[in-house]
Amino acid sequence: MNHDKEEYTPSGLFEKETGICPLYIAWYITDELEHYFWVTLPEDVCYRLADRAERAWAHNANWRRKLKGPYGREWLRLFMRHWLSGLLYKEWPGLFRQLPDSYKIGHPLPLRDTPRRQSEPARTRPTTKTSVPPSTAKSTSSSMTFTA
Repeated sequence: MNHDKEEYTPSGLFEKETGICPLYIAWYITDELEHYFWVTLPEDVCYRLADRAERAWAHNANWRRKLKGPYGREWLRLFMRHWLSGLLYKEWPGLFRQLPDSYKIGHPLPLRDTPRRQSEPARTRPTTKTSVPPSTAKSTSSSMTFTA
């Protein structure tokens, strides 16, 4: 069979040796942040993160060892989240202050049930006026009614 499609060739030494494309991971990380804050970051942020990964790969043997291991992709995501939070600190301090502390050390952002704009207040749990002790609550779901 003759295919007219071009074969994909890795762009940098990091990608050639690991099979991980740092630019794709950078797009993933920035999309994660954009959906969390409902903002759009400049496209060069992705390229800056990918370039930093390439430079770290070229100059740090310990980093190369981690990324060649079985969890290389996860390590790269962790580092890129950390680097992106540093970039936010320098260039968008308002967003940086809203980041969870866990993100700053590489953990993923917590899930939100629905995206919200920055100007919208965070939802809070409604308070109940009376509490029913567990021993007196009925266990049948058919007797439950909801009132507004």
